[in-house]
Amino acid sequence: PVTDRTVFRANYGTYMQAPALSYVYLTDSGLTANATQGNMTVSENPAIKPERSTQYEVGVAQQIGEYAAVEITGFYKESRDYLMMKNHEEIDGQSALMNGAKTNWAQYMNGDYGTTQGFTASLSMRRINGVLAQVNYSYMTARGTGSSPGQNFTIAWIGGTYPVTINRLDFDQRHTGNVVLDYRNPLGFGVNAVYTFGSGQAYTPSVSQSEVFGRGWGIPTAAINSGSKPWTARMDLRADYNLNVGGTDLSVYLLVKNALNRENVYSVYEGSGQVANDAWLETAEGKTWIKGQENEFPAISKANGGPGAEQLYLDRLATPGRWGTPRTIRFGIQVSI
Repeated sequence: PVTDRTVFRANYGTYMQAPALSYVYLTDSGLTANATQGNMTVSENPAIKPERSTQYEVGVAQQIGEYAAVEITGFYKESRDYLMMKNHEEIDGQSALMNGAKTNWAQYMNGDYGTTQGFTASLSMRRINGVLAQVNYSYMTARGTGSSPGQNFTIAWIGGTYPVTINRLDFDQRHTGNVVLDYRNPLGFGVNAVYTFGSGQAYTPSVSQSEVFGRGWGIPTAAINSGSKPWTARMDLRADYNLNVGGTDLSVYLLVKNALNRENVYSVYEGSGQVANDAWLETAEGKTWIKGQENEFPAISKANGGPGAEQLYLDRLATPGRWGTPRTIRFGIQVSI
């Protein structure tokens, strides 16, 4: 029921945001160089307009007893005039010429559209007997015609139909949340635990190609951003003790990041949806390469005690930056002056 401990709120706003100046400033020499070098170029555009957005938000908060509160908020955002890349000849018939021949000339222009909508829910508990707790969850969908200004590069280069239907955007992440527990006592000792989780962001499934020997055209095998990367989760722990030595405040702490040592994947190869395998070795071309390498270099074959050409190839794909932070333990002293 609605009581004096209930709070309703609503917000509406329209906003304009100037684009980054790196998309705006264009010099005569830069334009001339782009228009005459003979291949596909993209120029800045001093005539682009600010990006526009309209946002709606409604929420309700309810105090529960003397120590807890719950809050639910719904939101919707519509964005227009986001930057995209377009070829001048396709939109206004203007062509750059080099030695009398037409050459592709694109510029950043307004045109992309997107929507973001969802809700957040949180449960907060005031500190009781030294313990504080908080739980947060968000559900969001992000859809639009383009995720970044450069996403239409291939269309602007070789021609084609610019996106007019909305799909998941690159940063579409449906579920995110965290749980926070914190304990403090009067003697200066404290323990903190933070658990965060999230569903995977979007990617576009594509034809398998070699990431080692150079990709060709990215050929989608499904709708734009119809694939999802794996879920991620992480538990961080911290224990600290605060004391004063000779008038100086000290904090001795132990910090453990990703305490459960979970393997969090943040990047996948579009041809396979896997973090360390682009699926190229499963193609006829890849199988031929394996045989050729092991015939030319017999020592690397598994039959001769080597790792095998396949494993050597996969090792090149497993770059550390594709995963999140492994378990990391830090011990330190913080001095407040």
